[in-house]
Amino acid sequence: MCLIVIPRTTLTKLAAAARAVQSLVDDETLSKAYVHSDEEAQAQAVSAFDKLAECAAGALAEDKAVSPFIRYRKETLDETAHAGKSLRSLVLNLWNGWENGWGLNLSALFGSVDPHHARIALEMIASYSWRGEKDAAFMALGSEIRVEFAHELGESA
Repeated sequence: MCLIVIPRTTLTKLAAAARAVQSLVDDETLSKAYVHSDEEAQAQAVSAFDKLAECAAGALAEDKAVSPFIRYRKETLDETAHAGKSLRSLVLNLWNGWENGWGLNLSALFGSVDPHHARIALEMIASYSWRGEKDAAFMALGSEIRVEFAHELGESA
């Protein structure tokens, strides 16, 4: 099992394109296009399948094999953004947080960041649920945050 976070718009477009292809089957346009060589039906079919292929490619492009702890390292370490601090809190919470008292309020996290940073947080959570501490990028980022941002934690390095 692999968890992938795909934006709603991408998934909605893919579902709409699939529905369009299904409607070609249901209303027999596909049959008219290829059995009866109806040129208008062929144009509709080609257009629908092209759109489906385009949307599928877009959805597949969202499945990035690189750990989100590498891909979003810059955003996580950004000291100038509130979202960066929230992402650091998330990483630290996953990285041994409860043992060290680094509690995290998820509703506050998701309520205070824009959709891009919310997606980053979801990708990190999904990745952690799948790979956990076996993800070397996650372990390295957690360690780096622990040392570099001790001031945020109220600790000395």
